[in-house]
Amino acid sequence: MALSAAAVLSAGSQLAYEDPAVVDTWIDLVNCLQFGEVGGTSAFMQTTPISKTEHEYAADVSDSPDVEMVFNDIADTVYNTLLTSFVDNKTAIRFRVTYSNGRTAIRTVALGSRKVAEAQFGSQVKMIVAGKQSGDVTWGITA
Repeated sequence: MALSAAAVLSAGSQLAYEDPAVVDTWIDLVNCLQFGEVGGTSAFMQTTPISKTEHEYAADVSDSPDVEMVFNDIADTVYNTLLTSFVDNKTAIRFRVTYSNGRTAIRTVALGSRKVAEAQFGSQVKMIVAGKQSGDVTWGITA
C-alpha cells in the first residue's frame, strides 16, 4: 500500500483482530463499519511553584478512550461467532487498524458488551461492540 501525500477518504481502512490462540495471526473483520477513535488523551497536572506568575504543567498518565465498534450483523459468519464469544467472555484482545492512508495502529481492547442497534427502515442490522482501550497504541506505517 502506498502512503498518501494528500488527504484521503477513510473508505478502504481495515480492522482485524489477533487470534488469541495464535500470536501474529490476524483475522480481518470485513463487516466493520466503524472502529472508533484510536489513541489516547493526555492529562496534565499543574506544577506551578508559588513563586511563579504563569502556570506550569507536566504530563500525567494518559487516559485511554472508550471503544465502540459497529459491524454489519451477519450472524452465521465464523469471524462474527468468534468475536461475539470474546465479547461475551469479556476477553481483552489486540486489534490492528490499517488506515487507507498507510498508517497502522495496534491496540488492546478490553471487550465488555454487545448490542444490536435500533432497527431502522431501509438500514441493515448492526451489532455494536463496546470496550475500553487498554494501554498504549503501537503506531506504524505499512510497507
